[in-house]
Amino acid sequence: MYNSIRYSLFFFLFLIVCACYQTEEETPVLEEPEEVQLMGTLTLGNVGARAYLFTAIEGDGITAELEEENADLTLVIGGRYTVINGAGPHIHFVC
Repeated sequence: MYNSIRYSLFFFLFLIVCACYQTEEETPVLEEPEEVQLMGTLTLGNVGARAYLFTAIEGDGITAELEEENADLTLVIGGRYTVINGAGPHIHFVC
């Protein structure tokens, strides 16, 4: 019985020491996010329900053929763009 009390006391003291032990870890410093700037504006139009058109492009980072039905669109990764939907609420172009 004496040994079990001694081991229990030792274990209890061990837990207290472990709980009180603090490491000298540095607190991570959060970096300021880079300011995101708008790169360009894209204006959409449509030809009825059969096609979408890019009617205007302003700024950098956007490449597309204007006034061509269902043209390919190329954007720069990481860029921020404004899309103006002049085609109405039922356009099938996914932004």
